[in-house]
This record gives sequence, structure tokens and C-alpha cells, in this order.
Amino acid sequence: MGELMLEKNEESNISAETGPPPSQATEAQVEGFKAETIRLINAERQKNGTAGLKAMGILEDLADQRAREASVLFKHTRPDGTRCFTIFAENALKYKAAGENLAYGFKTPAALVKAWMNSEGHRRNNLDPDFKYIGIGCYLRKSTLYCAALFYTPRKHGVPAL
Repeated sequence: MGELMLEKNEESNISAETGPPPSQATEAQVEGFKAETIRLINAERQKNGTAGLKAMGILEDLADQRAREASVLFKHTRPDGTRCFTIFAENALKYKAAGENLAYGFKTPAALVKAWMNSEGHRRNNLDPDFKYIGIGCYLRKSTLYCAALFYTPRKHGVPAL
């Protein structure tokens, strides 16, 4: 069973059948999972007439951190009690728009993106034209894969020099 959580203007939890979680994953498999998730989200954006999201290395690092944190506390509140968006300020990323989707227990990128697209709030984050960049993070804890998607648009035009 997989669980989802999102944040932009709301929070929600839904579940979906996904099959058994991976018992172990290589670094290459995790990187492939992340890349395929972005590809699938961008395919959905294209179907809906929305420009694709660009991968951003710092966002991937931060999304990995959020996936680790979600394995401890599956909320948009971080384990230290602050909101999920504090991760941007901690890394000198000022945003015009930011969002987060969380999930765990999904076996494949296709199952994950399908579940996000079947949830109104997650779908809204995935297709939001205000978002320009994305980072997908993953963390495997006790045979359960936790995933975070961070969506981002810088406050000023261009990308920060990070």
C-alpha cells in the first residue's frame, strides 16, 4: 500500500495498491527511478499543454533529504517541527513558487506518478505552470521506498548559482 502527501495550499493523504516494496536498490536503480519519475511528470505536463520541468541538482539533494525526513515523520512538517518549505531558505533558495509531494510504498515510477495524477492536489502540483524546476528524492528505509518531489520557481528570473 502506498501513501501520498502534497503541499502547496493543502495537505492530503491517500493510499494506492502498489505491490511489494523493493527490498534493496542500487544507486543506479534509484537514479533511474528519479529520472523516470521526472520524465513521466513531464509527459503529463505536455499532454496538458504545460511546459516541462527542468531537473535541478540542488533540488534533488533537498528532495533526498525530505524523503529521509518523511521516513521518520510522514508530514509536511519536518522532524524538527518546522514546515517543509524551510528547506529552501536553509539552502539560500528564495522562491516565487514552491511545492512538495510526498509518497511511500510505491514500487515503480509509473505507479507513483499514476497515483499522484489521480489525486487532485498532487495532480495540481505536477501540472502547475508556476513551477519551473523539480527535484525527485528517494530514501529506502526498512524495505519501504520514500519519495519526495520538490517543485520550485526562483523569486527572480534565472537559476541561483548553486
